[in-house]
Amino acid sequence: MDKNGLKTVLIPPAVELLLNINQINSPWPDQIKTNSQLRLQAKARCDLAEQLDDLFSALPRADMDVLEAINHQLINVNDVAKMYERLSYFLEGEISNNRLLLYLPFELIPDNAWSFESEELVQALKRFSRVYLGKWQELLAHHDIRANFVDGDILEAELRVGPLEEVCKAAHLAPILVGKKLIDQLDILSMIEKSTDKILRNSLADAMMILADKGLLSVVDLDYMSKSSDAFLRNLAIIIKDDQTTPTQLIPSSVKSLHNRYWLFALWLEFIVASNVINRVYSKRLKEAPKPRADWEKQRDVDKLIKQYAKQIASGIITATLTKKDLSEFINSPGNQEMLLVAINGLRLAGEGLAITDFNLAKSLVRYFTSQLITLRQSKSSEIRDAVQILLSRWSHLKLLPSSLKTLLDSPSLSKRVNEDEQRKLSALIVAIESDCQLLEYLHPVVLVYGSKIKGYGQANSDFDLAVFVRSGVDFAVRQQLRQSLLKIFHLANLDGSVVDFWLQDNWQIQDFSDPDAYLGDNSVASILFTGVWYGQPQTIKELFSRLLVSYLQTKDLPMRQFLLSEIERHTLLYRLLHKGYARFFPEQGGIRTRNSSYIDADCSFWDSGYRQLATKLFITTVFLPEG
Repeated sequence: MDKNGLKTVLIPPAVELLLNINQINSPWPDQIKTNSQLRLQAKARCDLAEQLDDLFSALPRADMDVLEAINHQLINVNDVAKMYERLSYFLEGEISNNRLLLYLPFELIPDNAWSFESEELVQALKRFSRVYLGKWQELLAHHDIRANFVDGDILEAELRVGPLEEVCKAAHLAPILVGKKLIDQLDILSMIEKSTDKILRNSLADAMMILADKGLLSVVDLDYMSKSSDAFLRNLAIIIKDDQTTPTQLIPSSVKSLHNRYWLFALWLEFIVASNVINRVYSKRLKEAPKPRADWEKQRDVDKLIKQYAKQIASGIITATLTKKDLSEFINSPGNQEMLLVAINGLRLAGEGLAITDFNLAKSLVRYFTSQLITLRQSKSSEIRDAVQILLSRWSHLKLLPSSLKTLLDSPSLSKRVNEDEQRKLSALIVAIESDCQLLEYLHPVVLVYGSKIKGYGQANSDFDLAVFVRSGVDFAVRQQLRQSLLKIFHLANLDGSVVDFWLQDNWQIQDFSDPDAYLGDNSVASILFTGVWYGQPQTIKELFSRLLVSYLQTKDLPMRQFLLSEIERHTLLYRLLHKGYARFFPEQGGIRTRNSSYIDADCSFWDSGYRQLATKLFITTVFLPEG
């Protein structure tokens, strides 16, 4: 209830309500709820998502393909045929649906060598393969910012010295398609020769490096490239030939010949030296860039360093170069927190590696460190607690946790909900707005919660991302005063985080500004209106849905519609899930690991089979903006 005794409500994301259009108390107007075309699209998406969920749940491993699952009688042939028919139907729908191919698990892509007795499945696979290749070729004309598929590090406009690097991400799928015999290497060579698209040519060249790693480029292929009239192909042939004759470079380490505690001590010294280099770079960067950017870059570099040395700890445990006792003593000893993070992450990776090769040995490792992990979970350092939480979450999915550790596990929730404590804080915020006559004159009594906090990917101490809606007619000159008042009531409601203010016009449309700051909402960030959770007075929320959100469904501005869909995809599947959430909870499964896999940015979760399962379901159920 608000201060006047009026009911306040928590409303799920708008896109979720489009898929569940009959949900009671949905604020979508009747014109949307009764739209027959929309209802058909929503049902098709729900049916496909449910069937994929059933399939993925039946697989013991995310990297098990359909053929193996059928041979092990884990899935029904008729159900699989229906799934491929539904996937084909989905891909042939709206033009934006073709981007599902970027996330579809490789284990679902048919191999031309697959053979089945079921004619229904054979025909479904033929149709799907045809549709898939057609949509893949369409995607080859689409460019993305490369950083979106790596770490999300998109440099601020004022710090850029040139355009952001772009990639044709569909081209990076080529090694998978060649391996499945859906295309061959000559198809790729022909595309490179015929294309005038520099980004496509470079992206296909990236893929060619992986084909060479996998032995899918023959001497004849390289000879063809060497004799091509295209200088780009000739140069690529030289690079590949030189790479094949160059021995793999191992990272030099002074600790290779040492053992046990001395090995660990030498590793620690190496880490300290590398950390000092990062600190010197940080000091220099502070003079060149804003502090938030320099801080972010330093943390990124520290995280990479921790990951690098954690892999050495894991290798030491797995190969018995480092004993459990010595690692345990190191964890107990006082010292550098970052090195303790290296030890915790190394322990996690060792458990994950052993779970694949020797499950009993992995369980023994877990038992040995159980008491220490219980102690570390209570650490005063949020970074240490978070590292242990990640370890527990990922080990849980590998079924490694004893009951004593399961009780410490905070399970992720991907249901986009606000818990009771957070709802009380939001209620206090609404009451504070309504209790301040001036604020209520400026603002509608509604807030929108968005970001990792409501998607279950954020850390326990993640801040709130909120948006408020300024009434039409309010003078923009009061904005600074308005934001100061908002920050004050944020503090009173015990909310930490940022707030975006959308300024509404007389027709309830969002006002755009020529030079908005990071907290001034405009149509460039309108995607959060569809993915965020709403809280406040139900009548006001209904008004916002009826007059603001419906306008985006009814727009005839195709570029605007495509932009909104791309932003929903970027924020939900990439920024929130790929960069912030997935690796926190799930161990690595599948992926591409070759000598030159860095050419396609394979050292991230985008290529992980488990990520691709989850991203596929989210794409189908979230990247949805039907015409209303």
